[in-house]
Amino acid sequence: MYASVQQFNKDFIREWFGTTRGARWKVPGSPHGRAGLNYLGDNPAPYKRLYDIKSKDDPEVWADVVQFCKVLNQTPSNHLEAALAPWLDIEGTLKFLALENALINNDGYWVRASAEKWLDWNRLGPVVAQYRAVIAEDVKTDTRKLYSTEAFFQGVADDPPAAGAARFGRGQPMSLRAFADRRRAYLLSGTRER
Repeated sequence: MYASVQQFNKDFIREWFGTTRGARWKVPGSPHGRAGLNYLGDNPAPYKRLYDIKSKDDPEVWADVVQFCKVLNQTPSNHLEAALAPWLDIEGTLKFLALENALINNDGYWVRASAEKWLDWNRLGPVVAQYRAVIAEDVKTDTRKLYSTEAFFQGVADDPPAAGAARFGRGQPMSLRAFADRRRAYLLSGTRER
């Protein structure tokens, strides 16, 4: 949500990281979005075609990108965690990637714990209920909402929507519960979506 309301600029960095130091990058989207942190050699030129620097363009920063990609791709797996620790918040990155995949961003990796724990309605349901209680009155009085109040309550209900309920997406009934249940089942099945 914050990415939708905050620009990823120095103000964002200062607020969330307490400093404006460091490099900020942008990766172009499809069809040019091929910036997968692959090691492309020691010359920074191929990296400059894939990554847009949004802070001061400095040769040292490009050398860091090259070195990070080299460490990530060429370090034996039994030494990878220790090698990446100076470069990356490993636990935070894994949580981010797991959430991206669990919520159907198929461009990344996923960690099984997200499907087993956080997409389990016994754990997720109380969180949804808590937020539903906080915003329900605002949703009722909102005159510019995209869906009806009834659709909101069906979407955040504890039970999957009944036949004939409000339809979301591609004409299929979908509530948070239905989404979580389906996505969890898919992730834990070991099969791939087509």
